Amino acid sequence: KFNPQMAPVKIALLPLSNNDAFTPTIEKLSEAMRKLNVAYKVDSSSATLGRRYARADEIGIPFAATVDFESAGTDTVTLRERDTCAQVRIGVTELARLMPSLSAGLATWDKDVISKFPVVNAGEDSANGDGGSKGATVLETLPRGIRFHRPSPDTLP
Repeated sequence: KFNPQMAPVKIALLPLSNNDAFTPTIEKLSEAMRKLNVAYKVDSSSATLGRRYARADEIGIPFAATVDFESAGTDTVTLRERDTCAQVRIGVTELARLMPSLSAGLATWDKDVISKFPVVNAGEDSANGDGGSKGATVLETLPRGIRFHRPSPDTLP
């Protein structure tokens, strides 16, 4: 894995599927990254999103922005960090402002992203209308610094 400063590609832009509704947001993000001189890769293949995350992780891309059905109406994307797999919902404009600092090491994931933007729990289904329940997961940190979410003991049967 590459430090974000050393990674040749800083962010993967991933449409959730090949739906034409995602194209304007992908193009907007591509243009913003190009103007800011932030190296990016668009993966619009028909592989599952998990497979595309794995491809990006494998070649050392530190961040991935996923454009989904919510993106069109809210002008937001899901931003995922490679090392922790933590995800936040962030506006396209905020992402464009933040990426140069993140990729240069001037901003950090914990201080400048996780603490300022809404965290998205993996597998959260926003279609059910509840947006995920607070306290449903607990953030764990392993001794090696790896962070992950696990179910809260309060939610287990």
